[in-house]
Amino acid sequence: MSLKDKLFKKQLSDLKSNDKNYKKWNSYFILISLTVGILWLVFMPVNYNLDLFYIFAEAFYLIFVLLILYFFSRLSISFLYIGWSAFSFASFLHFIRQFTLSAGRYIHLFEKILMSFGLIIFTFGVYLFISRYYNKSAEVKQVNKDYESVFKNSQDAIFLIDVIKNDSINFQYNRLNPAHEKMTGFLTEEVQGKTPAELLGEELGSKVRENYLRCFENKQTLLYEEELDLPAGKEIWHTKLTPIFDDQNNIVQLLGTSRNITHQKEMEAALKKNEKKYRELFEESPIGLLKSDLEGNILDCNQQLIELLGAPNKEAVKEYNLNSILRIKEIWDKDYISSENKEAIEGEINFKSKWNKEVYLNYKVETVCSDQEILEVIIACRDISREKEIENKLVYLSFHDQLTGLYNRRYFENELERLNNSRRLPIAVVVGDLDNLKKINDNYGHKKGDQYIKKAAQMIKNNFREDDITARIGGDEFAVLLPETDYKTALKISSRLKSSCEESEIDDNFHISTGCAVKNTMDEDLEDIFIRADQRMYQEKKANKFD
Repeated sequence: MSLKDKLFKKQLSDLKSNDKNYKKWNSYFILISLTVGILWLVFMPVNYNLDLFYIFAEAFYLIFVLLILYFFSRLSISFLYIGWSAFSFASFLHFIRQFTLSAGRYIHLFEKILMSFGLIIFTFGVYLFISRYYNKSAEVKQVNKDYESVFKNSQDAIFLIDVIKNDSINFQYNRLNPAHEKMTGFLTEEVQGKTPAELLGEELGSKVRENYLRCFENKQTLLYEEELDLPAGKEIWHTKLTPIFDDQNNIVQLLGTSRNITHQKEMEAALKKNEKKYRELFEESPIGLLKSDLEGNILDCNQQLIELLGAPNKEAVKEYNLNSILRIKEIWDKDYISSENKEAIEGEINFKSKWNKEVYLNYKVETVCSDQEILEVIIACRDISREKEIENKLVYLSFHDQLTGLYNRRYFENELERLNNSRRLPIAVVVGDLDNLKKINDNYGHKKGDQYIKKAAQMIKNNFREDDITARIGGDEFAVLLPETDYKTALKISSRLKSSCEESEIDDNFHISTGCAVKNTMDEDLEDIFIRADQRMYQEKKANKFD
């Protein structure tokens, strides 16, 4: 049965279903029709005055009405029934009147009215039937046209399979759309009437037939993927099979749509391969890597990060939120990370992990986006503890005297310039020089002299405050900056330093000469104060007759 026939039959069925009293009224009119026919046959011979032409006309009418009733009553068109009823009743009156000696004019008039009314209504009913028929035919043609348009212009491969029921269930190809022909290399003329085995060979045809049979047996749409070696090449297809039923709910055809997903599968395979490489790089990276969402929830981390933090395993790290770690929270800026500014956040951080491991990390925070939506946040960490240790050592050496551990002359001069603008007045300057160092170097060697210098530096540290800036500014010369210290206090500290040197058990020659000066106002230059303290130191050394 063609698609057009099926759709037309469905339209007729819809007309039938719209009449709720179809069976009841159909029975009534059939009974009336039979009654009229029987009465006509019974009483017709009594009336010997009937014209032969009239008898044939009445008989023809009866037969015609019965045929109309038989063929068109299924349409449930009320006008056909009403018109036929009125016409039949008028004919019945006319029939009775033939046997009545004196019929009233009203009966005759009523007969004519009914007959006219019946003819008009019946004619209108026939018109309705014809118009509905052609309307439904037009609808069927439009549906068929739409179907053909979809079938021919679809970008997916579409094929129609006939279900052949003999001793066993067989499937034969009926039709292919142009997209199917182009993608597979088959033509409709080549496949029409062939089974899968005849078209594709026993092995491949058997696999294809299994899917057709599954759809047929389950009586529902079937989705599956299959790899087929066709004239156009070996490709992977995503196929959808839909059963087509007849009025008895029997499957008569299968409608299939297929999409070539070979490229998609290749992309998926490449994506999986890249994901695997990414995972390997992520896990084996020498840099600590961490993934989180914008809320700071840790999604993943690699082994290097676990070791950097001293954590027992990955699960232990994932239990924490970055916002819950106080030191991390200071640098975690959700608003900045989620803003349109896509620059990475970089910096350094020194903190103790939850597992009591103190680390110094260089970090970089970047976002992974898709369609302007942030998918995740990637944090890369590198342990720079050793680098910081070396850096701090270099910084220390650049500002400290290597022999004594005191600040060097460079640092002292920087601080002298800085404190020159300070309001922490008064600022005292104490300059000291180790006495008799030349004699010690000449008599005992420079190693002994270095010991004297280190001992003097230790005594300076012990006698001055921690905030005071103590420096070795020459071979045996020392200087100290004392913020918020007046001249009297500076003299007292200098005197205590000299006493410590004289009371030491190192040597009778272990002495230190000192000089003090104080800056009391902002107008004074601290450089001049230093020179004044240095001059006083030399005056003391000369007065004590030390070299």
